[in-house]
Amino acid sequence: MTILQSIVLGIVQGITEFLPISSSAHLVIVPSIFGWEQQSILFDIIIHLATLTAIIYFYRKKLLNLGTTILSIEPNSSTKARRILLNISLTTIPLVLSAVVFKSAIDNWAESIYLISFALIVIGMFLVNDKLFFKDTLEISQLTKKSAFLIGLAQAFALLRGVSRSGATILAGGLMGLSKKEAIDYAFLASIPAILASFFYLLIQLTNSNTFIENPLSLIAGFISALISSYLAISFLLKFIQRHDFKLFGYYRIVLGIFLIISISL
Repeated sequence: MTILQSIVLGIVQGITEFLPISSSAHLVIVPSIFGWEQQSILFDIIIHLATLTAIIYFYRKKLLNLGTTILSIEPNSSTKARRILLNISLTTIPLVLSAVVFKSAIDNWAESIYLISFALIVIGMFLVNDKLFFKDTLEISQLTKKSAFLIGLAQAFALLRGVSRSGATILAGGLMGLSKKEAIDYAFLASIPAILASFFYLLIQLTNSNTFIENPLSLIAGFISALISSYLAISFLLKFIQRHDFKLFGYYRIVLGIFLIISISL
């Protein structure tokens, strides 16, 4: 993999990991457009580490506050912080279990451009009609355990290439009563254990494979580009949604899905 390819794929990963347009789909589409080979497991690990670093740095104050509040002697604040962390754990459980139990079905889905296109279009239609999802203004600390688990079920569907983890969890958060801003924050906070789980899964795959060693400069370039683009994507979405809805992302997904179907049908 050349340095240019690493930079491009790092940017693609960083942007699409947090915008509701599906990183897994774009990391298949972009290399196929340019005729590149699929990136190695080692490269996947590096860019996952970059996105994880970006989200932790972006929410560093909130995460630090959660940690210190749990140790606080003030019971109300401590209870809220524990509830948030418990809910994030409940949101993560369905993802991890589904990845183990349904691995074969998930892999088969990833091999079908038609199914990927279907996922892009369906979630795109939901995003175009996002007003149906965001009707209440609950805060993250008000989320119930049941709601957190249901959001986790939605996040588990994002294992299917083309769905989008951020898109699924944001929309599910809206259905559970969170405001747009709170739904995005919760989806991004829940992405930390989700990305961490993916990171360790890829590490296990790496130890069981005979993957070649990438050019160190390519890995560094991919890490930096993914790190910067991830941070910018998070910041952009939080600012964008203050004045706009999710329709733009929905229309993009629908057009992309239709384009893919047409391109493989010709």
